[in-house]
Amino acid sequence: MKVLTNLDMNKNQILNAVLQNLASAPENPREGQYYYNSTDKILYVYNGTAWVSSGVKVEASETNGNIKIGGEEVTVYSLPLASASTVGGVKIGAGLSITAEGTLSATGGGTADAVDWANVIDKPTALSQFTNDENFIDNTVNNLANYYLKTETYTQTEINNLIGQIATLSVEKVDALPEGEAIKTNVIYLVAKTDSDTNDVYTEYMRINDTWEILGDTSVDLSNYLTQTGDTSNTTVAFASAETRVLPNTGESLAIIIGKIIKYLADLKAVAFTGDYADLINKPHPIKYYDLTVSGATATYTAEGTVLNVSIMDATTHESVIADVTVSADNVVTVTCAEAPVNALTVRITYVGA
Repeated sequence: MKVLTNLDMNKNQILNAVLQNLASAPENPREGQYYYNSTDKILYVYNGTAWVSSGVKVEASETNGNIKIGGEEVTVYSLPLASASTVGGVKIGAGLSITAEGTLSATGGGTADAVDWANVIDKPTALSQFTNDENFIDNTVNNLANYYLKTETYTQTEINNLIGQIATLSVEKVDALPEGEAIKTNVIYLVAKTDSDTNDVYTEYMRINDTWEILGDTSVDLSNYLTQTGDTSNTTVAFASAETRVLPNTGESLAIIIGKIIKYLADLKAVAFTGDYADLINKPHPIKYYDLTVSGATATYTAEGTVLNVSIMDATTHESVIADVTVSADNVVTVTCAEAPVNALTVRITYVGA
């Protein structure tokens, strides 16, 4: 690719680039030119007068364990032993261990630095040495304000007897209501009805204030109820269209679900029913292009729509060419070269047509 003008990367990165590799410096250099010397493995830059190294060579010393920087011997730092006043290296002593990854742990054992309980000094030996912050009862039982006396409590037998005296409500099916002492005030009596159309249905009675009161009966009218597999063809539902277009959720009422469906149907446009492209709104404009021929140092073209892309190539060799390209707010494309090209250029301008 031939570049006829300077490249402005607009502060973007050049990725995966490799500088020019040469065994010796190139001829006729310009100030600021770089190249990588493949013989001595150093990057050089031309300062306008001579080629100079742009880095420092670091290598191992040939005489000791130190290093050389730019050919000069450099003393390597030696870690001192740690002390009360010096930061330095330490060794692992008794009661400690260190893993291959450098993790330090206390293990116990040993003598001086052991964490074994037997080696802990000033250990508490009596509960009285701890603070009674939870107010547990101590040996002297000095506070019984929140405790019951024996005379204020019940045994298990006494509790069972008290529970047994609690009246419970029960239900009994009888042919006729009881009389006299046979009447129980904590029983609901079920008396069968004699009507042929109410077979297996009972009237509920209870004795309240020496009078028989009817509580109700066990009949249930299911004539206006649907079964899980019932016929809903004549069921009516009152509903209103939803205000916003949202999908139905499980557990919602039939009126809410139908209202949401009606909203979706009302929002459909004509194209949903005709399928005709002509009924679409905001249809996309077609993509067009124009090939501009450039023979001089500059050329312009006014596109009939928004410019999407501009590409340039040599009209003879078909190589890609880089030149300055500007696009104005009114879609005027201007191509500028540093000088008139040897071969004419073909500039393809791609734009959105009206």
